[in-house]
Amino acid sequence: MGLGELRDHVGELARGLPPELARMTKGLLDELDGRLGPLVGVGLSYLTLDRAGATLSTGERQRIELTSTVRAAFYGHALRLR
Repeated sequence: MGLGELRDHVGELARGLPPELARMTKGLLDELDGRLGPLVGVGLSYLTLDRAGATLSTGERQRIELTSTVRAAFYGHALRLR
């Protein structure tokens, strides 16, 4: 399963949960979606979780690093667009 498929599955899972379970898992599913979204956004939706890091191309590693750097830079900051 690729990262894009996993993100879709997380969204479907969240919509299909009973209300009580949805409240309990909201933070976890939001965090997972928040981590997957940027990776999918930079074109890495095809990567699978069983893929060894040593097999990633230089471009794939750079895009992963980019998403990590941007996330760290904006952690705890509100971004306002006008």
